[in-house]
Amino acid sequence: MATWEWKSDLRTSDGTDWAWSDYAAKDSKAIEAEYKKGSKSFVLNKKYKIDFRNMIQHRTDDYNRQRDIRRTGGAKMGARKAQADSDSDSDAPPAKKAKTTGGKALKNCVIAMSGSLTQTRAQIATLIENNGGDFSKGVTHSCTHLLTTAHEVANPTDKVYDARKKSVTMVSEAWLRKSIALGVAQPTSKYEL
Repeated sequence: MATWEWKSDLRTSDGTDWAWSDYAAKDSKAIEAEYKKGSKSFVLNKKYKIDFRNMIQHRTDDYNRQRDIRRTGGAKMGARKAQADSDSDSDAPPAKKAKTTGGKALKNCVIAMSGSLTQTRAQIATLIENNGGDFSKGVTHSCTHLLTTAHEVANPTDKVYDARKKSVTMVSEAWLRKSIALGVAQPTSKYEL
């Protein structure tokens, strides 16, 4: 069964496993149930809002107090990295799996990524390339979009700084999913971060 974690040490990169803490089993189960229902967000214990679109949690009384969240397959430490690198996400809910639309939805898009999204970096790269786009490991002058989270924008990483400097549009994962689902890159105004 999948488990959910929140980033407890904000000074580290997203790939540092020890920087993440497990939710209590009861909370993880509640989060997973909402995720599988396809909810965009929900309130956990009246104190935190879980935002699946941006993969963050924030206090219900203070939006600026937020942390990244992530979903794991339940493996611990060393095994978790192997799972994160895997291209299969067999227990992901169908609502979260993107469809391939014949490879043209992201034509002329060069997309970089920063932060923790609902799938691994390799899965996102494959998804972009299978739908006609180009995946970039860094924010280059040819980049058209930076796929990221509100947390990354609020606590800028090097990629966010580069995107701002190069006027690259920063969008949420929802833009990618909607573009693929509709078969054409969507206007970014609704998804800009």
